[in-house]
Amino acid sequence: DNVETPSWGIFVKDGKENGKPHPKVRLENFYRHYNASKLRHVDLFLSHWKGKEEELFAKLVEKYGPEPDESQTKKKSTFLSVPVTGAMNAVKMLGLTSSRKPPPAPQTG
Repeated sequence: DNVETPSWGIFVKDGKENGKPHPKVRLENFYRHYNASKLRHVDLFLSHWKGKEEELFAKLVEKYGPEPDESQTKKKSTFLSVPVTGAMNAVKMLGLTSSRKPPPAPQTG
């Protein structure tokens, strides 16, 4: 009866680092607001500016204007739709469950 039950979990980040949106989210918002044709290059720009993201945003502000807030970008999405879908897909891929039932609660004691 002394069976050890494996524990697991999936953590969904809110897209923020140190209280600010993740650089990818910030850059997508920036280009969505000022120059949508550059949205397809976001990953390339971020890889080029890795570790110097704040310098990148300073240059963008100098070129285009102030960094838009989330209400100005008009992104159409539902709250947590992408992260939750990603988490559910990860559960399926790992074979942790084959149904939509919630996983069993962890045993204590």
